[in-house]
Amino acid sequence: MFDVIMPVVSQHNRIASLSIASLMRQIRPNHVYVITSKNNFDFFNVLKNDSPVITLDENELIPGINLQSLGDFIERAGQKRSRAGWYLQQFLKMSACRLPGISDHYLIWDADTVMLRPIQFLNEKNQALIKPSTEYHQPYFDTYFKLLGKTRSVDFSFISEHFLIKSRYMQELLDAIADHTTSQSHWVWKVMASIDPQHLSGAGFSEFETYGNFVNTVHPGAFALRPLKTIRYGARKFGPIPNRYDLYRLSLSCAYASFESWDTEGRRFRIWAEKFLSVLVYYTHPGRHLRG
Repeated sequence: MFDVIMPVVSQHNRIASLSIASLMRQIRPNHVYVITSKNNFDFFNVLKNDSPVITLDENELIPGINLQSLGDFIERAGQKRSRAGWYLQQFLKMSACRLPGISDHYLIWDADTVMLRPIQFLNEKNQALIKPSTEYHQPYFDTYFKLLGKTRSVDFSFISEHFLIKSRYMQELLDAIADHTTSQSHWVWKVMASIDPQHLSGAGFSEFETYGNFVNTVHPGAFALRPLKTIRYGARKFGPIPNRYDLYRLSLSCAYASFESWDTEGRRFRIWAEKFLSVLVYYTHPGRHLRG
């Protein structure tokens, strides 16, 4: 089995606890590494009694790289520093390949995503199973080319709510970034310097697109595509914190569901109606006694 990497901001604590519980119930990972602010440790330390949670300080995992230093970099480029956390969580997920004792593969899993049924992440050929998407954002590939001199190698997007990473391949990517230029700066600063300044306060880099396209080029056949029915906008229907009736109803058709906290404004009546329907489905569904 493998480890799970989950960056968490404090406003996602409640849904993250549901997410961790779902992972333990459905796939039982070796460890769940929660990467968060040290001020947020107490919330997750309680979970350690029931699950193999390990808390890591987001500001100490990569020496010299933290919310402050990334914000300063963005601000010096004349852009808004508010995007620093978005970049930091990407770098934390990438640097997890260097954690002592990390498993051969580690699963990056979004904190606001709840697993609803067991999911396979490797096939019999030891290929990582990819849920392809149709997203496309050119600045991601502009940065990728500046970093490594490589171009997009697939006709789909690797961006998803999860990604199974091979630790050795991620290490190869970090080494390739570090070695591509003569600059002696840290690989993180090489990434940041490769982003067009006008995109620093938006979306100028994707760890998933970079890793996926790099590995597909250097290790052809490392991935296999698979369909997976999921729901991204679960909060629109059920609010940011689903109850057990909502999750049961979703499990009848989906492998996992995401609940983005920003996605509920002006939807109070619909959320109430959907939750009422979830209760009805739960108590009338003929297979309830088999699924729990």
